[in-house]
Amino acid sequence: MDDVVPPSGTGTDDTPNPVIGPAIEAASPGSETIRLGATKEWAQAAKILHDGVLQSLAVCSLKAQLCDRFVAAENYDLARSELSLLTDALDNAIDMLRVLLSTFSQQS
Repeated sequence: MDDVVPPSGTGTDDTPNPVIGPAIEAASPGSETIRLGATKEWAQAAKILHDGVLQSLAVCSLKAQLCDRFVAAENYDLARSELSLLTDALDNAIDMLRVLLSTFSQQS
């Protein structure tokens, strides 16, 4: 999850975030309550992305590699079975993203 940039003041080194920090500040200059709320929402979204979506996508990657090995070994029944599980895992990741996006669009 190296590409996800936490908001200002939430990184391990507590340095301001050049992407999220200004947006939070612009939303309500001087309002610590709104800034803390936005930081909390960002942390919750990052947790959902990591614990749900990214882990599901990692499983999908592993299942795709396994399918490739089964096809190479001409074990097509196992490949089809893994493809079915791969499809289910992708559908699950898509559903989690939809819920996350709809939650944030309802809050704005």
